[in-house]
Amino acid sequence: MAQFSADSLMAEFGDEELVAELATLMLEHADAQLASVHAAIADGNDQALKSAAHKIKGGMSTFGVPPVTDRALALENMGRAGTLEGAAAIADELSVEVRAFCESARTWLATRAA
Repeated sequence: MAQFSADSLMAEFGDEELVAELATLMLEHADAQLASVHAAIADGNDQALKSAAHKIKGGMSTFGVPPVTDRALALENMGRAGTLEGAAAIADELSVEVRAFCESARTWLATRAA
């Protein structure tokens, strides 16, 4: 499962406040971005899938979580190619990974605030 790693982000950015801001922004947008992916698949809209998956990939690339970015890239490529066969299963896996990542980010933010 994808996990939030404050240590690796601190090593990269060197600023705990910045890391907290990035985590908070990601948490604010994750559910809507996942909903956009699922809606695009349900609607059979390959271009909307490409766009929604690209947003997730871009936003999550900051955090270095290949289980998320790899799945988002696969969905983006499916949208680009105009084929949605198998996309729902990948989107479900993506959702599981993003939610696990979000939960670990929430835990870190809560311990930081305590």
